[in-house]
Amino acid sequence: MSIVQETIKKLSELQKQTHSFQMFVGFDGYLDYIQHVVKSKDIYGQSTRFQGITDFAQHLQTLAGKSGQLEVSTQEVKIGGNAPILANALANLGIKNYCLGSMGFPQLHAEFKSMHTLCELVTFGMSGITHAMEFGDGKLMFSDLGTFERVNWSYLKSIIGLEKIIDYIAKSQVIALVDWVNLPHATDIWRGILAEVVRPLANPTKHYLFDLCDPSKKSIDDITQVLNLISEFANLGTVTLGMNENETRKIWLALKGLPLSSSEADKIDLQEMASFIYQSLQVQYLLIHPTTYTIVCDNNGLYTVEGKEVKHPKVLTGGGDNLNAGYCLGVLGGFELQERALLGMATSGAYIQNGYSPSIQDLLAYLSEM
Repeated sequence: MSIVQETIKKLSELQKQTHSFQMFVGFDGYLDYIQHVVKSKDIYGQSTRFQGITDFAQHLQTLAGKSGQLEVSTQEVKIGGNAPILANALANLGIKNYCLGSMGFPQLHAEFKSMHTLCELVTFGMSGITHAMEFGDGKLMFSDLGTFERVNWSYLKSIIGLEKIIDYIAKSQVIALVDWVNLPHATDIWRGILAEVVRPLANPTKHYLFDLCDPSKKSIDDITQVLNLISEFANLGTVTLGMNENETRKIWLALKGLPLSSSEADKIDLQEMASFIYQSLQVQYLLIHPTTYTIVCDNNGLYTVEGKEVKHPKVLTGGGDNLNAGYCLGVLGGFELQERALLGMATSGAYIQNGYSPSIQDLLAYLSEM
């Protein structure tokens, strides 16, 4: 039986069990303005957008020293941030979760009230704002992160309460800590969780998923500190560190002590990088997800799992968060590592193809076409 067939079989059997799963997700939150950049308009007012980032970049170059105006077309305003998107994707798969994030304060912003009812939302501040400009070959995200400046561990304890945070994590089988890059005090928050929640709970059955996001603007020292901290979590439970291809190259450079702007990483095969990163850390699992395949590592070795390219994407922003949701479903359901990777890719692919986070039935339909 192929990995796809085996995963479909297990997923079909799992459907009635997801109500017993519980996760914890934190700690960001944005309002995402999904936009296209207008290239031209005809005499009837019909717009043509920039299809590719290269085309857009070439246009920007023509404006150097001259200035210029660009029109953007907002396609929708939606919940944003790794934590809320991940939480909502988990809920669509039938997984209850506590989502702690900056989703409006003191009341939830209206957009977050549309989230799935399986998400128990705990907000502690105003949302960040992201203008996500989407192209056929990628996206450019311009974010205002000022609201996160005061969000450190002491602040979270003062707003939410330490006892509540302990209770949320104690009740959760998987804890997802995401968006380290954009939260200025994320290392402080994660260190606080380790010291005041994880160590006192002393529960080695917990699984921790970490997603740093693009570390390009961080220093090598910052990256080294957080990787060492993640390894400490791995001494008290099971850890998966997830990253996309670009993030993998940056982490490899940081571990080598090379500038993050170095082109040295472009010369190295991604699998070789994955092996080096895994051997440099103490985590149990490494999850690397380029566009059409995934690399996973554990103490038995490195595996490559093939996915499927979505030729006509309806949405790009949030693809990585949906991949994490599918992977976590696999963790909760006791799937093998390669099957978890496949579930992650299928959840992301179904989201990108359909424009919304899939249910398990949607996921089964997508997998049947792989």
